[in-house]
Amino acid sequence: MSTSTEWFRAWTGNRELIGDRFRVFGQDGTGGYAALWLIRPDRVLVEQPIVFLGSEGETGVVALDLGSFLWLLADGFGPHIPSVR
Repeated sequence: MSTSTEWFRAWTGNRELIGDRFRVFGQDGTGGYAALWLIRPDRVLVEQPIVFLGSEGETGVVALDLGSFLWLLADGFGPHIPSVR
């Protein structure tokens, strides 16, 4: 079993989950992950959305595709979801 499968199972509490629709490529300082979410079956990898899966249960789509995500990074923003008050 891969480390990402173990993490997804622990994060969701679902022991059946494989996490095969996610390609994790980054981690923040708190243990949250940035990943490509393979949700568009007719699209190539770089056209899949980028999501953030936080260590405290935060989730969110950060960018619609890799190109949009790279523009965010170039502008000084990282793969995080700001807290809502």
